[in-house]
Amino acid sequence: MIKKKTSSLPSSHASEIAQLKHAEMALSEAINAVVNATEQQQRDPASFTHHCHIPDVLSRYRVEHNINKGDLALLAGITPNTLIKMEKSYRNMRVETLLNVLESLGLTLYVGPVDE
Repeated sequence: MIKKKTSSLPSSHASEIAQLKHAEMALSEAINAVVNATEQQQRDPASFTHHCHIPDVLSRYRVEHNINKGDLALLAGITPNTLIKMEKSYRNMRVETLLNVLESLGLTLYVGPVDE
């Protein structure tokens, strides 16, 4: 019969392990809080914008990410002139073009009930 050697931890190690377990629980709770907040924000109607604000969304994205129109157009697979037109007016955009641009920004088009 083989006996497993059990080692007893010095009390200093036991307290360090307890501290690590406590830190692990706190970190896990913090991660869960961030995930829940992110999921809530994604469901929050305030995180949506009206279609007339699409030019503002495009301009704000470019400024926040320090990217010029040519580079954003390249990422979206459209010409710089098309992007310029989109930033000036949201009207007369092809849905496919709009979806490509929004996808390159990590956004999507949501169709829902009209707010009153």
